Amino acid sequence: MANYTSFEALVSKMKVQITTKNDQTVKALLRIYANQTHDEKQNEDTIHRNNVGFIPQDAKMLSSMANFKIKNGFLTEKQIKLIQPMIAKYAGQLVRCAIEEGKIRKVGNNYIY
Repeated sequence: MANYTSFEALVSKMKVQITTKNDQTVKALLRIYANQTHDEKQNEDTIHRNNVGFIPQDAKMLSSMANFKIKNGFLTEKQIKLIQPMIAKYAGQLVRCAIEEGKIRKVGNNYIY
């Protein structure tokens, strides 16, 4: 269990994890994909501006990668390396999701992860 003094520190830590650890990259991809609405998943696009899921310029590529992983059970090393730089921008969304799900708690001025 780690202790962080700010939301920004958590986001920085999350960026490192999801851009350097392949398993964390894939988990992040699938978690963000889960935030896409049903119609966005069907169209592999961003339709709703609801501050969750993929941004429009990433939606096709990252939805395609998420669907590939779901269908085939894996992503190749090349696929993972391709999406790692893209996935960094979603660190804040992932931290917010973890807080909402109770995986990260705020105790006083600190976040416990």
